[in-house]
Amino acid sequence: MKNFIIIIKWIVCLSAGSAFVSAQSIGELESNYNEVGKTLREEQLILDSLRLQLEYSAKQIEVEKNRAHSNRDVITTWMTKGVYLSSRIKEHQKIVAVLENQLLEVRDVLDQMYRQRIDSLKEAEKTYRGDRTALQNKILSWTEKRILLSPVIKSLSFDPQRVQDIKLTTTTDSLERIIYTDYLNKALAEVDAFSKSIKQTRREYEDIIDLRKKTDEFIEDVSEQRSIGIFMTQRSEKTTDVGSIAGPKFNEVIVSQAQVVVTLIKQLNTNVPVVSKFSNIQNQELSMEDYIQLLRQAEKELDIYRAFIKKKLK
Repeated sequence: MKNFIIIIKWIVCLSAGSAFVSAQSIGELESNYNEVGKTLREEQLILDSLRLQLEYSAKQIEVEKNRAHSNRDVITTWMTKGVYLSSRIKEHQKIVAVLENQLLEVRDVLDQMYRQRIDSLKEAEKTYRGDRTALQNKILSWTEKRILLSPVIKSLSFDPQRVQDIKLTTTTDSLERIIYTDYLNKALAEVDAFSKSIKQTRREYEDIIDLRKKTDEFIEDVSEQRSIGIFMTQRSEKTTDVGSIAGPKFNEVIVSQAQVVVTLIKQLNTNVPVVSKFSNIQNQELSMEDYIQLLRQAEKELDIYRAFIKKKLK
């Protein structure tokens, strides 16, 4: 019931247009983003459960058909249940689609707001005569918010081996074909979502690296205007402050996500050699450059796997 109320509320918001979303404060949007995200995860669990039930129904039909004296009534009962489950799956797919669209819209507005804050601070930096370190930390803080807002990378929910075993061209049972086609389409949609998420994450980290390079250039400019002794003291202080975004909390995010990306790559292709530095990343620090390298490898594997699924659906 709670999920239904939240969904209705967001449908009303959608009908009011994006202006309603844009009119909210950053705090309100962040709260709404978390609320809709939680509801979406709950709906996805329901959808996964229904799909498992449908798959079980199909197996029971196959088992009954293979009996020496199959019972037509039993088969009909399971087929009726399969039709019912298919209908419920479609209903929840629509709900998930609404929530995903709304989540994307709120995230885009938040991203735009974060960008505006960052751009405003960068513009102020040009003529700012106060503590530049504090200003740069604000820029990095808002940039970190954008990074943490990016979709969380997860391991695959489908079984790549099952995808590999599916052969639609040799499937004669109509219900079985529906189930397999749905499974492949679900896998394809998930691969596309992963690819989009990983590309966006890579670009976000590349933006941070670019920002830090500009900060280093500023420090080098300062060194040309001051004595070496004063500069070395300030460089030490500035480096500590500016590097806060790459501190323990941020490195924890990188390591955690890198572990998932490595698992993802291995799920897609057990034979592909993951870069050696990522073979045991649980207790080590990773640079952003290392993480970007890993994300690029994941992008490549996802592109290959996407083509593989598309070929099966033809």
